[in-house]
Amino acid sequence: MSSSESSATPRREYAPGEEIVAYAGSWYRKARYIMALIVFGCAAWFGYDGWVGYPKINADFDAAVARGEKPAKPRLPDLDIRLQKVLAVSLPGLGIAIIVWLRYNSRGCYRLKDDVLYVPGHPPVPLDAIRQIDKSKWDKKGIAYLDYELDSQPNAPAVKGSIKLDDFVYDQNPTDAIMAAIEEKVAPEESEIEATASDEA
Repeated sequence: MSSSESSATPRREYAPGEEIVAYAGSWYRKARYIMALIVFGCAAWFGYDGWVGYPKINADFDAAVARGEKPAKPRLPDLDIRLQKVLAVSLPGLGIAIIVWLRYNSRGCYRLKDDVLYVPGHPPVPLDAIRQIDKSKWDKKGIAYLDYELDSQPNAPAVKGSIKLDDFVYDQNPTDAIMAAIEEKVAPEESEIEATASDEA
């Protein structure tokens, strides 16, 4: 599991068979909102320099030269002014894109109810339809992949897919509990071995 959760945060224990719901992680969303605000702030800064600050420097330079005085600051190239304006116009689009991706990537919730897993972008997946669990990134990044295969209608191919569980994008405690419940149901032997190794450590 990832280390994003503070050690001071109490971990809730879930009873066997209890419904588990993991909503979007608050820290994940806050960090991305802050990133978007920084982008908007930079856009405002570049806009000020492009339309006010840099032109004023050049105007002061031209006025000083006209008076025969030594300018306080060197004249700025027109290319620098155009670059500031381009950044001011383009960066808000990046900020909006960050927010849109944030909302999309952390939409809905993970839900485990009655041995059926509900994940945004996928049909309801009974745990017995999970064929493989990939935890190669679980210990360091809190990311696991679940390959599933759902029975389809007669004479139609089975529905296959891969679910990504991420305990940083969604609340860590319930996401980890969902993962533990899945392992206990799908691969109880491996789950028991991991639990024993954790106790010994």
